[in-house]
Amino acid sequence: MHALAPDLVIWECDLIVYSAGWLQQGIVGPAQLGTAAYLFETPDNLAYRRYWERIWDGHLAEAALHSKESGLDARSAGMGSWLVQYPGRSEYFTHWGEAFKYAASVIGLPVGDFPYSRPPQGRLPEVAKTQIRTALETAGWRARPASFSGPPPPDEPAA
Repeated sequence: MHALAPDLVIWECDLIVYSAGWLQQGIVGPAQLGTAAYLFETPDNLAYRRYWERIWDGHLAEAALHSKESGLDARSAGMGSWLVQYPGRSEYFTHWGEAFKYAASVIGLPVGDFPYSRPPQGRLPEVAKTQIRTALETAGWRARPASFSGPPPPDEPAA
């Protein structure tokens, strides 16, 4: 696509294109630099920020090393597809709000008074919570016991 329309700025969510230097080549825009990483950062752990600063500055080897040493690789490998896929409908691609909120709660970030997804997203199953919590603990991200405060989840609407 870039060869056919070189003035077109492409947004890509697959991190591999950034580590491959496509940002520096002008193939993709810096869209990833402002995505949902803030949901995984605390003031004492700015792993994503440090990673993206290295990518932005063109220090790709240093970014890769930082990703490994900071736990980003372990976090990404262990999370599974819970952040983007509704397990009841494999073709249904979504950013599953409750998975992001749950992960944020595990590392101690506030998630608001309503920590659940709203329809049409379903409830985050316990297997997902276990996988997310384990991934964050394995990555060394000071995981704390998750405390989902707020109202109980509403009943699922009838299908």
